[in-house]
Amino acid sequence: SPLSANLRQISRHQVTVPSDMTVANVPLKTGDRVMMLFASANRDETMFADAARFDIDRANARRHLGFGAGPHMCVGMHLALLEIECLAQAVLHSFDNLTPRNHRLALNNSICSFEKLEVSVS
Repeated sequence: SPLSANLRQISRHQVTVPSDMTVANVPLKTGDRVMMLFASANRDETMFADAARFDIDRANARRHLGFGAGPHMCVGMHLALLEIECLAQAVLHSFDNLTPRNHRLALNNSICSFEKLEVSVS
């Protein structure tokens, strides 16, 4: 397909469409300007129901792209996951109750993270 033939160019943040194609039922013409926003990948409502909501029981949670995919998978992914798990266990074992109070997302083109995250502990 025209899309798969041009994925390498698209993944290089190419800002113009190299040839006519259709992506997700949206027709793109040669020369159209496009932009890849990696931070939006895990917020795709067609992939994840209520995508912006944190859901620890999400059935397809492993389909996220937080650590890349395929040959571009983050080489440090397993260490990062281990560190996250150790931190989460330490925090959860230290407090009986953690309640989020106030948060503000910090959005940019590459990641989606918290600019501010307040919690009540007891």
